[in-house]
Amino acid sequence: KRAAGSTKMLSLSEAAGAIMSSRQTTDGTSNAGAALSDLSSIEQASERRGSLLASVIESHSILADRYDEHSTFLREEIIPPLFQLCENLIVEVETIEKLGDAIIDELTAAEKEVADAWEDYYKTAV
Repeated sequence: KRAAGSTKMLSLSEAAGAIMSSRQTTDGTSNAGAALSDLSSIEQASERRGSLLASVIESHSILADRYDEHSTFLREEIIPPLFQLCENLIVEVETIEKLGDAIIDELTAAEKEVADAWEDYYKTAV
């Protein structure tokens, strides 16, 4: 039924009553066969909706289970090795940084020695 722009869902018994009252013949007698047919179609439609809702709920449950399995797999199988790789990478980067700093310090010292040697050469040559 529509009233003031809103939709009201009828219960099965209300729908059956509405069908029975609308099936009155012109002489005041009721056409029970047609009403029962309409009632049967309403029950079938209700069963289909219930079946569809159950199917949707089951599908969501399956998706939720698969998501849970996937998140468990990630948490137990993927994330620990990734954290281990990250920790190993951090250690190796620190080692390479220290090695690079030591090489730069030695190159700087060698550059200073070469510059001093050339300076001594120019002093003695002139």
